[in-house]
Amino acid sequence: MRIVSIDGGGIKGFLPALVLAEIEAQAGRPIGTMANLLAGTSTGAILALGLAAGVPAADMAEFYRRKGPAIFSRTWGKRVASLFGLTDEQYNNAGLRAGLVEIFGDKTLADISRAGPACVVVAYDIEARRPVFFTSWDAHRDHHRDFALVDVAMASAAAPTYFEPVPIMSQGGDRFACIDGGVAANNPALCAAVEVVKANVPTSNACLISLGTGREDKPYLLARARNWGLAGWVRPLIDIMFSATSDVTDHHCRHVLGDRYVRLQADLTESVAMDATDDRAFAVMAMHAGRIGERPEFAAALRLLQEVA
Repeated sequence: MRIVSIDGGGIKGFLPALVLAEIEAQAGRPIGTMANLLAGTSTGAILALGLAAGVPAADMAEFYRRKGPAIFSRTWGKRVASLFGLTDEQYNNAGLRAGLVEIFGDKTLADISRAGPACVVVAYDIEARRPVFFTSWDAHRDHHRDFALVDVAMASAAAPTYFEPVPIMSQGGDRFACIDGGVAANNPALCAAVEVVKANVPTSNACLISLGTGREDKPYLLARARNWGLAGWVRPLIDIMFSATSDVTDHHCRHVLGDRYVRLQADLTESVAMDATDDRAFAVMAMHAGRIGERPEFAAALRLLQEVA
């Protein structure tokens, strides 16, 4: 059982997309022919669904370059009306939906081939107050669990303050009100590992390749933080929460799977915001993707993915 898991991170999904494209180039095969299970949260969900649907990783990377500016585009009127994100979401999600329609069309989870890799995507239902796991195998056996791929990707990527929550309805009429799955599992690797356990696959027969979107663990100095109130803690708390839960997941997977687990993550040398679409941001991400391709972990990941099942 070979698993590929991809973190959330907005436009920074460009970085793991490039890493996956290099894996495909060196292996001479699509990720979908090497992995048995693809897992993703937020931007990672977009990538996982695309790869499961047979889209080459290089094309997914190009999606971020071509569509990023339209996805993260704000008119001056929108900036003022939202008080620069304080009273409303920062971005209209129409640009994201339009880009996703180009990739997925009207395909649903059930259209992901039974012969290809399975897929699990994480979102969070704010009305039911629980995480939602959208899976291709449930969609195959129950139309109440089958959703349009565009809707699943939109639901998982609805980052609070950036995009509005997304109502999503299954082919059988079941409804969820979702926000970004990152609030529950920005790094979905452990969610994927649990699915392996549920399928009664011994962990000795499983390998897991986990891809991050670049980390910037800048310190929050005590001298400043001790005087913060609600307004001061909002942004740092989101950053800390996503980073901390990802590190906990990495810790668990590393100790459960040992050398059957590889984490491909970059320590960014300069800040890249999750909504940055300037040339410099893309250049920084491309540079770090290239560096990952030169590391021993990359060779280990490639070897595990090419193992005979």
